[in-house]
Amino acid sequence: MVKTTINSEPVEWNYPCLAVGPDGEVVLFEKERCGTVLKQGREKTSRAVGCTPTLWIMEYFTPFTGSITLSNE
Repeated sequence: MVKTTINSEPVEWNYPCLAVGPDGEVVLFEKERCGTVLKQGREKTSRAVGCTPTLWIMEYFTPFTGSITLSNE
């Protein structure tokens, strides 16, 4: 289970960092355009948790300033 809490404070892109996409997808970016999905988005076409594409379109994402809790529930 992944639980997220979102804050609205603006943040700079400093890697590694968390970012959120327009459909709620949360990605841990290691560097620009390279990251791992931590929370799948709401769309049917969203990438699965654990997927690590290397060609993300950064303009679709905003830095995530909330918190993420990972658990085995």
